[in-house]
Amino acid sequence: MRRQRRLLFLPLALILVAVGSVHGQDIDDFVKSWMEQQHVPAVAIAVVKDGALIKAEGYGLADVENRVPARPDTVFKIGSLSKQFIAAGIMLLVQDGRIGLKDKAATYIPGAPPAWNEITIRHLLTHT
Repeated sequence: MRRQRRLLFLPLALILVAVGSVHGQDIDDFVKSWMEQQHVPAVAIAVVKDGALIKAEGYGLADVENRVPARPDTVFKIGSLSKQFIAAGIMLLVQDGRIGLKDKAATYIPGAPPAWNEITIRHLLTHT
């Protein structure tokens, strides 16, 4: 759990870098230093300013045992950590009226099998 909390702080730290709050410190140096302090084996970042990608980089080893370096497109196994963010994003769409909790999930999944026809967005959010 402690490692998951550490990973959550990185986006805030990178936002501070992107807006220049880390006085004169290069992004690469900042990320490498943070990783060393927190004992994080790998990170992939993207820095976006005014809608333009400024930097995309992988740091450290995505697979320590096999010495595979992290890349900007590395997919990290984060377990169930993303569920709360996906649910919040879906609820924002519901709030904006773009989707409904009673909508059939198959409406948004092209080629969904017929067995999925009765599954709603609410079912997905509540794991029922």
